[in-house]
This record gives sequence, structure tokens and C-alpha cells, in this order.
Amino acid sequence: MFPTLHTCRCTEVIAAMARGEDIDPTHYNMRTHAILEMGDPDLSWINRSLFVGTGGRLSDQMIMTLFVIR
Repeated sequence: MFPTLHTCRCTEVIAAMARGEDIDPTHYNMRTHAILEMGDPDLSWINRSLFVGTGGRLSDQMIMTLFVIR
């Protein structure tokens, strides 16, 4: 089950991110997808794959975990 994003906290979370604060990851959802391109023929499977992921943010960095969908 994914954490629930409460509409009333949206403004607070975005403002805290803008100030560079650490935010409790249960206060928001971060989802993404990635399409990667590799020139090495041994890695050509990556060119044909879609990656989906979840993430979080610390004050000075973003942490992302990607999963491959083939």
C-alpha cells in the first residue's frame, strides 16, 4: 500500500522542499519512469526496457530506486 498524499499538506510539503528541508516520505508520493539509452551492444536490452521507480528527497539529494519492466 502506498502512503496517502493528503491534499491539505501539499502546500506545506512543497514549501518545505523549496526551503531544502528533509521531509517525512510518508507525507508525499514520488513516482517516476525512465527510458535509458546505451550504445554498448551488450547492454542493448536496456534500450528496449522501461524503468519505473519510487523516490524520496533529502535536503541536499534525491534518492531513486528503479525497477525494470521488460
